[in-house]
Amino acid sequence: MQSTASVEDMAMSITDVMSAHMMGDVFTGADICGTVGVADSELCARWHVVGSFYPLSRNFKSYGYEGELPSMFDFIYEDGIEYKDIMLDAIYNKYSLMKYYYS
Repeated sequence: MQSTASVEDMAMSITDVMSAHMMGDVFTGADICGTVGVADSELCARWHVVGSFYPLSRNFKSYGYEGELPSMFDFIYEDGIEYKDIMLDAIYNKYSLMKYYYS
């Protein structure tokens, strides 16, 4: 199933990953910012934060869609914080948790 760039699919990915873990497939995750469709900067930042807690997460788009990398979002969230900074913090959080996923 391909996830779309929507809040509903982001929320569903949480329960899908938990269900897969209960069935014994522990190395699962979701495509950050959705596989199809276009996510705005706020939704993509939220995907990155949620995806930082998945054992497997990747920023991936289907053929025909432009990729959505953190460096592409230079919009201001609030108080001078940019969306790309939120995404980078989520990526650093992911790397700090990796030692627990692989042990």
